[in-house]
Amino acid sequence: MEKEMAVVRINNFEAHNEEIMDQQIEDLAGKIQDLYPDAEMMLNIKTSATSIMNIVIYPDEKTANKGLETRNRRSNNSNIKDQWHMEGELKTLYLKKRLY
Repeated sequence: MEKEMAVVRINNFEAHNEEIMDQQIEDLAGKIQDLYPDAEMMLNIKTSATSIMNIVIYPDEKTANKGLETRNRRSNNSNIKDQWHMEGELKTLYLKKRLY
């Protein structure tokens, strides 16, 4: 039996201004487990005053697709100026246990 591949989704969002981005980040931080219960890992990286890159690992494609509805609902609103997404198969993950 072939093991299913882990899926990594990379999302980039740009808000209209810094205040909106900070509010989006704060809102997500308090709800990650509720919004994305099947995500095995999520990183949110503020890449500029108005943008964030989000990297999410799911155990397989079926589970990853469950998160699409939530991502699309949260990102398709007037607060988001621009966005792009990509995904791929996880090949290597090194994690030194240190929580930030």
